Amino acid sequence: MTAPAPRAGRACARPTGGGGQRLERETLRWCRRMLQLSPTALACLKAALNADEDGAAGVMELAGQATRLYYLSEEGKEGRDAYLARRPPNFRAIPAARL
Repeated sequence: MTAPAPRAGRACARPTGGGGQRLERETLRWCRRMLQLSPTALACLKAALNADEDGAAGVMELAGQATRLYYLSEEGKEGRDAYLARRPPNFRAIPAARL
């Protein structure tokens, strides 16, 4: 069984007439812009976008990124410190995050 030939306009078709150079310039522009963004936010976004297609592994990746964000938060640090000090956590002392 052979794969069907690519149809015109599909992503796998190679651009002609200088379009490849324009595409490469635009891609580089997007990459430079993305490099200025938060690596954690990009990782979470990538995991969220891939979660649907990657099934359980994608959902686990997304959950791992969210868990890492929590552990790095003031709320997560208070929970850890309270546990280690064997005291109840005082989450009310931490200003609420605004999402």
